[in-house]
Amino acid sequence: MQIVRIGHLDDRAIKTLAWVVVQPSRCSSGPNSESSSHFSISFRFLKSTNMRVSFALALLAAPVLVSATLAPCHTNSKGKCPNAYNCRVTKVSKAIQAAECSHNTRTHDKQTFAVFVQDHQYDGNHGYPYGTCSAYTCDGPSKAEMKANSDCWTFFWNGNGTGSGVGTGCIKDPNTGECGCENSVDGKFIAGKTDCV
Repeated sequence: MQIVRIGHLDDRAIKTLAWVVVQPSRCSSGPNSESSSHFSISFRFLKSTNMRVSFALALLAAPVLVSATLAPCHTNSKGKCPNAYNCRVTKVSKAIQAAECSHNTRTHDKQTFAVFVQDHQYDGNHGYPYGTCSAYTCDGPSKAEMKANSDCWTFFWNGNGTGSGVGTGCIKDPNTGECGCENSVDGKFIAGKTDCV
């Protein structure tokens, strides 16, 4: 659940909050994945005296989509995380497949590497491992700047990894286990395809 404060309160009003509660209707490739193009919106308002609230709801009319572009990583380091980071994380995606983390870039600027940390509550589901994918746009760590971590998998869009390619295999349908890919435009998973754009 995402809570966004959008109200403007009168100076004479008791300090009261106006909230819009946005509950995503999950419809993506992984359990609790963030990809969603449909939302159910409910409003919860708290009463106050002489309150005047102005709302800018136009933006809520447009569907919110996950920014992900099909661009498989060049190398990977399985079982390793960076020992230190040169910048803050740019984008965090939770409860997605490691294969999604390795196949797609998620940042506006050029993505250089992504760190996947496995969440074992999803073990055994089609397409696992699932976990948190953190994407970065700064210079990635060298091989010597990595540390061992069995739950970690780092993907590089350069040659810094210890293994070539994505290393994960395909993105899988969580219901059937069938391989497929995700369209960059809308994030929709298409089973049986390998040529998504």
